[in-house]
Amino acid sequence: MARQLYDYWFVQFDFPDENGRPYKSNGGKMVWNEKLKLNIPMGWIVEDISKIADVFNGATPSTKEERNYGGNIVWITPKDLSDQQSKFVYYGERNITQKGYDSCSTHMLPVGTVLMSSRAPIGLLSIAKSELCTNQGFKSFVPKKETLGSYLYYYIRLHIKQIEDGSQNLVDGLLHHTVYHGGYP
Repeated sequence: MARQLYDYWFVQFDFPDENGRPYKSNGGKMVWNEKLKLNIPMGWIVEDISKIADVFNGATPSTKEERNYGGNIVWITPKDLSDQQSKFVYYGERNITQKGYDSCSTHMLPVGTVLMSSRAPIGLLSIAKSELCTNQGFKSFVPKKETLGSYLYYYIRLHIKQIEDGSQNLVDGLLHHTVYHGGYP
């Protein structure tokens, strides 16, 4: 249902207008956007993804040091998303300790962060439902507004084929631009 709503509002631009009718289908004003090479609703803005989300990479503590693992810090790898096959992720196969966390450059990410695997394999997506950190196989998007998490998830999911094909750089290319309106979502 949420993906269908996303498509209806942000791909077809038939979100409810001020009278509750589908915007574009009922003559809503559209304007050409040169960056996107398509018409978008008047008043919508195109921004760098860094305007709506902070983007983080993860890291892996040394596996030679046993004391880095087995703690209570949730640590996610692409394999965890592949195994779980879920829109949401709560935990991974392996946790790390505070020592492990402090030993590498991973970041603690809040609930609502959109995780996208960026290697082995590319394109697995999930939304964090617990505070966690990731290995280096991720680009993690922390929405600057809580309401943008689902939007980002479906935006990335909609463009996942281009990401998988490698036709666009993960952040600076395809995900460098996004369309949204201050009142939506």
